[in-house]
Amino acid sequence: MKMKNKSDRREFFKNGSLAASALMSGSMFHWGGRYEEAISDNPKMSAPADLKITDIKCGYIRGGYHLYVKIFTNQGIYGVGEGADATPGTYHLVKMMGQRIIGKSPLNVHRLRIFVKMDFLRELSRACT
Repeated sequence: MKMKNKSDRREFFKNGSLAASALMSGSMFHWGGRYEEAISDNPKMSAPADLKITDIKCGYIRGGYHLYVKIFTNQGIYGVGEGADATPGTYHLVKMMGQRIIGKSPLNVHRLRIFVKMDFLRELSRACT
């Protein structure tokens, strides 16, 4: 006599989908609320448009052949960079150019680059005359 399997494939998927929908319907009410609560609890220092560079620090690493640069902002965000094969005067050049971008927004990198380049050329022309 052959035994009949009480749970066939259709029953398995039917019961599984009912259980999954019951589980999802109960947890959906809490998910959005916790997300909004987490966002509201997160401290906001200022809008992204108010982001400004506040300080630039740099130093030689790896035996003095690489320059490590760290740029700080007023919102606690910082950026880092490294220059390989840095010549001895690079530190002072980065510090000099860095002082010129303090107070500027780091969000428009192209504008910062043009500003530093034009300011450097202006200083160079003054030194040559």
